[in-house]
Amino acid sequence: MSVLVSAVLEIGSLILLNLVLQRKFSFPPLFQIAFVLETQIITVQTKLLLTILVLLQYGLHVSFPMAARLASVALQQLQRYHIR
Repeated sequence: MSVLVSAVLEIGSLILLNLVLQRKFSFPPLFQIAFVLETQIITVQTKLLLTILVLLQYGLHVSFPMAARLASVALQQLQRYHIR
């Protein structure tokens, strides 16, 4: 639930920032994003790729009860289809 709340707050702050910048400077922030992506695309792609590679290194922690349940379900599936 906290991830959903965090995502909603993040999107809300982005929309609010967009409105403030548009009213104060009469310049759409999307033009700024487009300019940065046109001029710095190699840097953006490199940072995005490195971030994804680092995040993929973190494993999923499965506690013992969950692992036991997954093993039990897998065993039931194997027994259902008579696979040994």
